[in-house]
Amino acid sequence: MFRMWVDGEHFRPFPFETHRLLPVEIGELNRLYQLGFASWLPAGAISDGLYYGIRFNGRLVAAAGTHVISATARMAVVGNVMTHADFRGRGYATAVTSSVTADLLKFCDHVVLNVRADNPPALAAYRRLGYQVFTSFEERLVHRSEPLWGGWTGIFRRALARKES
Repeated sequence: MFRMWVDGEHFRPFPFETHRLLPVEIGELNRLYQLGFASWLPAGAISDGLYYGIRFNGRLVAAAGTHVISATARMAVVGNVMTHADFRGRGYATAVTSSVTADLLKFCDHVVLNVRADNPPALAAYRRLGYQVFTSFEERLVHRSEPLWGGWTGIFRRALARKES
C-alpha cells in the first residue's frame, strides 16, 4: 500500500460535475460499494463526513468520501473511492476524489489517502490531482483461530497469568 498526501499548494483540481451526497442517499452509496467490496456505512458517515458522487441516468456510479476528518489537527483522510466497473476509465474516480479533496483543503492543511501499490489507474488518478507518495506499508487481514475469549480455558489462562504477574 502507499500512503499519499496533498496540500493546497500542490493540489490540482479536476473540473467535472459531481454532487455532494446527502444522508438520504446512503442506500444508493451502500449499493455501489457492495459491487466492489463488502461494506455497510450508516447514514452518519455521510452527515459526519464528506461524500461526493457522480450519477449516470439517475444512478450513482461513482463516489468518494472520508474516513477521518480532524479540524483540530487540520488533516483529513479520503477513502471509499469507488467507480462501478461499467463506468471505469472515464475519470469519475478522479473527479469525485477531486471534489472531496477541494472541500477538505478549505479547512485542512493536508489530505491523505491510502491506495494499493498494484493499482496503476488509482495511482495515476491521485497523482493527476497532485497527491504524492509519502510512505509505503503492508496491510494484512488477520483471522482469529479461536473465539475472542478462547472458551473457558482462555478465562483460566488469563486468571492464572494475572496471579503470576
